[in-house]
Amino acid sequence: MYNNILGDMKRIEDYIYLVIYLIIGGLVGSFLDLLLKVDFLSDLGILAGSLLFFRYIERRKSEDR
Repeated sequence: MYNNILGDMKRIEDYIYLVIYLIIGGLVGSFLDLLLKVDFLSDLGILAGSLLFFRYIERRKSEDR
């Protein structure tokens, strides 16, 4: 499903969205990490941000067809 995801990033806003999703995921994860005193939530926030970005790329790819 996500094979060659970097090859599908053809526009500059795709890279901007990638950075935004990763930063927001990291910030939310770090906030929850501090709030709940659990060490791995910042990593899960970055993972969630990257998964949201993959969904964005798949949705954009289906709209381009």
